[in-house]
Amino acid sequence: MAEPIYHYRHKQQGTALLIVLALCGIFLIVATHEHIVVMNLSLALLIIIATLFSSLTIYLTHDKIGWHFGLKFWHKTIPLSDITSARLITTKWYYGLGIRLVPSGWLYIVSGNHAIELTRLSGEKITIGTNDGKHLLKQLKKHHIKVK
Repeated sequence: MAEPIYHYRHKQQGTALLIVLALCGIFLIVATHEHIVVMNLSLALLIIIATLFSSLTIYLTHDKIGWHFGLKFWHKTIPLSDITSARLITTKWYYGLGIRLVPSGWLYIVSGNHAIELTRLSGEKITIGTNDGKHLLKQLKKHHIKVK
């Protein structure tokens, strides 16, 4: 299968998430150092989470927008024909990081609080964290997506 032609592709490192996981790892080592099995299992779980959520890649082709975490974990796509509008937003700090169901809809984020909010034909909103929102909106506008 041929590699798609990307009109936009950006990978954001999950710096904030990795820092939180590193601090959790340090805490686990201190708290469970007498219980080697518990410590090793806990650290292994943290390493798996860190690998899966180490980054968030957003891409745009001629007919869809897609995103995935880390090593293509939790890969999602939406046809551009299903998007009515897009806008830059700032997410609330207490929404956290990762995959979250927030009051406005699904949120996918690995670092920071800047994101784009996509509104679908159904009215559903999907928010994707990015540190390159202005450039992404510019590309969406080229694909006839209404930018607010």
